[in-house]
Amino acid sequence: GAESRALAQIAETTVVAIRPPASDPTSAGGPPCLGLRTFSRQTLAGAFRTLLSAPTESAAIAKTIIAARYRTAAKLKNFVVFVKGLALADYAKRHRITTIHAHWLTTPSTVGFIAAQLAKISFSITAHNFDLYADNLIAQKVAGARVIRVISERGAADLREQIPAEFHDRVHVIHLGVEFPDGPAIPANAPRPLRVLAIGFLTKMKGHVDLVDAVARTVVELTDGFEVVGCRCAEDGRQD
Repeated sequence: GAESRALAQIAETTVVAIRPPASDPTSAGGPPCLGLRTFSRQTLAGAFRTLLSAPTESAAIAKTIIAARYRTAAKLKNFVVFVKGLALADYAKRHRITTIHAHWLTTPSTVGFIAAQLAKISFSITAHNFDLYADNLIAQKVAGARVIRVISERGAADLREQIPAEFHDRVHVIHLGVEFPDGPAIPANAPRPLRVLAIGFLTKMKGHVDLVDAVARTVVELTDGFEVVGCRCAEDGRQD
């Protein structure tokens, strides 16, 4: 995505997919991607090397995941991905990775948390929406992270309610952005009238009211006059 490509411009970056597709997950023009499949030879070998080199530390993290108080369903998911965390720790050590950034406060950050603890490197998290309320080892992950990035003020407030006050200053709001093309987004010879499709949940925070207001004020100049821009909003396949 846009974020990984931007990071790749300033640092050597590897994207880690903990649930990789069947085909090569590396995107065109993006950084290389490591696919962690639970029962692959690569994952199991990496996990075994970590267990051999750090048996006490591995056992301590396993105990944290099992003994901490949080949802049983989340605990079972974390148990399943534990081997991936061990494998990622091995990869981080062998490739001299200096920091791990995990998207989502669910199992991806569990894998990142395990790997960062065992590789003894820095760790950060981006939390988005549903994962803020998933009750998945959140306190322990926040305690182990240098920075937790959220995408809205509401998300920041809701996360701070779940963690000790001493960690509140680790939570920062950085909104999601878009990648702008080098040239005009709309060719001069594009079919008219211009139609815009806005995709997202029809909630207040998405700003659909602002979009509709902007469309109402916008016209497209044609050779024979002006024509109003059309717009559709879609959520889960529905259009309104």
